[in-house]
Order: sequence, then structure tokens, then C-alpha cells
Amino acid sequence: MNTKQIRCILELARTQNFNRAAENLFISQPTLTYQLKAAEDEIGFAIFSRSARGASLTPAGAQFVTTLQTIQQALQAAIEQGQNFSAKYQDSIRIVLPIRSALYFLPQAIRGSVAPLGNTFIALLKNSTVAAAASVATETSTMMSEMIEYHADLIVPIFLTFAFGYVILIIPFGALTTYLSNKLAVRR
Repeated sequence: MNTKQIRCILELARTQNFNRAAENLFISQPTLTYQLKAAEDEIGFAIFSRSARGASLTPAGAQFVTTLQTIQQALQAAIEQGQNFSAKYQDSIRIVLPIRSALYFLPQAIRGSVAPLGNTFIALLKNSTVAAAASVATETSTMMSEMIEYHADLIVPIFLTFAFGYVILIIPFGALTTYLSNKLAVRR
């Protein structure tokens, strides 16, 4: 039995008239009759008593229609939930960080944001830190190329910002590591 047959049965049970039910379903009366006959053949009992005045439910048909109404409501609720979930979670989240920051902060941020989801998801992410960092680097380069394409006037300030950041952050860090390695080498 398919959903079209369920709709036909429920509509005929509601209207108790073949022509009206067919009109409400936007199908022809022979199509409605065919769908009802196919459903009755599949389930093995008559749902409706047919007469010149229309159709009425048999006792077994009344029980069956009550169950079908529950099934149709549950099916409709499941479809709506799926559509809502699909609409809610189809956007992607983009995080743009320098690669060194991404290697340090991104795994911690992901662990913190997915903790309610359980350990399985976190375990999968722990093993893909390098892939996540590469993805962040790719996104960053893509965003930079788009920004250069649409905002060419910002190239010099951006370059100066990166150069200044390199001078302020990387060179002192390199000098510090050199100093510490020299101190440790002297003690040996």
C-alpha cells in the first residue's frame, strides 16, 4: 500500500462519495476506484460497502481507517521534522584562522562544541586535525583570492598587516627559540 492509496481511502471515508473524493484529490473517479480496489486486494478485506448513494465503511474498514489516520499523521510529522532538520542544518560554518592558530585552537573549539554529541564524533575529529587545518588553509586562500578580486584597494593594507604580524609574532618567537636552544645546549 502506498501513500496515494492511503489518501484515497481516507478521503473517501471522509466524504463517503466517489465523485467528491476524486474531485478533492484532483484525480478521476476511475483512478480513485482503481486505487481503492488495489488497496483492498492487497489487505484482503473490503474497506467500503458500495451503493448507489456512495460508499460507507465496513466495521473492519472503520477500524482500518482509524489506524490509517494515525499512520498518516505520523508520516506527515516525520516528513515535517525531516524538512525542518534539513533546512536548519544545510548551511556550513566557515572558520578562518592562520594555520598555526588553527592547529592549536580548532581541535579545542570542535571538542567543546560537539561534546554533547558524544565521544564517537570527537574521536573522528581527533584523527583529522591535519585535514581540518589543511581545509582551513584552503578556505583562507579562497577567501583571500575573492577579497583581492573584489577589493583590490585593500591589497596593500592586508599585506602590511600580515608583514607586521610576521615581524611582531614570528621573528621574536624564532629569536626566543634560538636563545632557549643555545641556553640548553650550553648546559649539556
